Amino acid sequence: MINYNADLYGWTQEQVTLLKWQYQPIRRGRSWQLTIEGYRINFSETLEVISSLTPQLDTILKKSYEKSIIKASQETALDIQTFPSICPWTFSQILDDNFYPNAGE
Repeated sequence: MINYNADLYGWTQEQVTLLKWQYQPIRRGRSWQLTIEGYRINFSETLEVISSLTPQLDTILKKSYEKSIIKASQETALDIQTFPSICPWTFSQILDDNFYPNAGE
């Protein structure tokens, strides 16, 4: 059975990890990378099972990102204003296995 709240929580956590990846480059590591990969797999599977979510992806992204910047601020001790108020990534980027914000630094 699909747990919609758990899926949204996982989606929010992936965005938190991407924010941490982008704004704390010195702390990047294999653990964060594997966490991101796991969240991507889980959310992709959810989208396959619940194709009715596809038209709602923009709304899901907006709502989950609002929660993500709060959580990222808590976990990084960075001011919430450090993070963009609107998600800087597209849905495709977030789910792209090769996408990591500012990975070239």
